[in-house]
Amino acid sequence: MLYRVAEDQGDYDLCKELADSAGYDASEIIFPTVMVFDDEDLIGFIGTLPKPDMILAGPLVMKPDRIRPFALMKLVSAYDQVMANLNVKSYVFSTKKDSGFNRGIEHFLDHMDPYAQEGDELFYVRNIEYGQ
Repeated sequence: MLYRVAEDQGDYDLCKELADSAGYDASEIIFPTVMVFDDEDLIGFIGTLPKPDMILAGPLVMKPDRIRPFALMKLVSAYDQVMANLNVKSYVFSTKKDSGFNRGIEHFLDHMDPYAQEGDELFYVRNIEYGQ
């Protein structure tokens, strides 16, 4: 697996294509967006959404047939490393309450409680400096 930051419009177009096929809207993603490839095949990414008062990570998209806990954890870790290199101490991310991603958070990161909830969307704060 290769993890890297999206470098150009072609990379962002690949991410948007994958997001569309998985039912996500990635039309507004900006730098940094971290991508994961298996050989030359894009299998997932985490984008960053433009918000005036916060850094909002998302969407986190994986090809449905390629969702693996280890690959997800490595993708989040790569995003954390990029953010740390940019001197970002924390960011906000969200997930649907009944999603597999949220079940993973509850299982692997059971110390994290949602910061806020809007409908069935849960928002979390990830503190990079403490690895939370």
